[in-house]
Amino acid sequence: MRILQVIAAAGLAALGALAAVHAEAQAPAESSISSPWAKYCGRELCFTGGEAHAGQQVFAAVLIEPENESRKRFRIVLPARLQLQSGTRLVIDSDPSINGEYVTCAPNGGCIADYDATLGLVARLKTGRTLKIHALDLANTPITFSLPLSDASGDGFRTASEGPASTDPGAFAERQKKLMAYAHTLPDAPMRWEASTYSPWKKFCGKGQALKGGEGCLTFKDGRDAAGQPVVAATLMEPAGDSGKLFRFTLPAPLLLRQGAHVAIDGQPPVGGAFFTCFGGGCMADVEATPELVTKLKSGHMLQIEAVNLAGNTVTFPLPLDDASGNSFQKANEGPAGR
Repeated sequence: MRILQVIAAAGLAALGALAAVHAEAQAPAESSISSPWAKYCGRELCFTGGEAHAGQQVFAAVLIEPENESRKRFRIVLPARLQLQSGTRLVIDSDPSINGEYVTCAPNGGCIADYDATLGLVARLKTGRTLKIHALDLANTPITFSLPLSDASGDGFRTASEGPASTDPGAFAERQKKLMAYAHTLPDAPMRWEASTYSPWKKFCGKGQALKGGEGCLTFKDGRDAAGQPVVAATLMEPAGDSGKLFRFTLPAPLLLRQGAHVAIDGQPPVGGAFFTCFGGGCMADVEATPELVTKLKSGHMLQIEAVNLAGNTVTFPLPLDDASGNSFQKANEGPAGR
């Protein structure tokens, strides 16, 4: 654990989250306490939603019905730190499952998957008894989130969706409005994020979960905004044995996950990677750290990491590979490990 303790002591919150990437499987979320389904209308749309708590995990489902659009969406909001690339599966009672991909993850830690709310799906939501959402955690272990569609009194999704909108939305609707804002109010994000300060490139070697529990070394750097919050981070992960090297980068949420991210060095052709998980306010993507990529990192001057925001615009995160002080990726990577 020495390597993780050193990272934590360095105050690199974005990189410290690497420790969670290969954590043990989450406890199943089957046992949960749910809140009643409720309907709320405003801002040219109506939504009917329910949520549940399983320990510290909070998950929700919401039918989104825009006033001037025929297309409806059924949105699932699950806790962060799930395996993103496998998406989610929605099951009502014993019906066949429906697959959905994650769209984005919010800064508060919730990850969103959307489904087309077809007439058939809405009808089954109204007549079904239990909604189950299947996902994979970071250990690739199946995890299930269960939400009742009706209760013993007959209340449930159907009663809420076909009834009048609530005039007192309360805490639940306020939370849902914040989550929905990422889909309906596109953020005015800059096309290029400039960090106010950058840490120097550093190298630490040891054993820890960030290296799948084995020995190895990390060479890393991050950039922070004026408030000291991480904006961008990059890490070369080198397990012992010189095999399976990865170049991992962490970017702030929300981003359009299906577009992935790309890294380019000094204007050379980019290399693409898929986002594999999100936590808190950041999302992580990996690319294979081939010998060619590592050579370019050592000889290059500027690393550009590109992703796509919810408006569909490319956002660029620059990260210097060397600086005027003489610090560089090459010197850190080829030099002795820090203590």
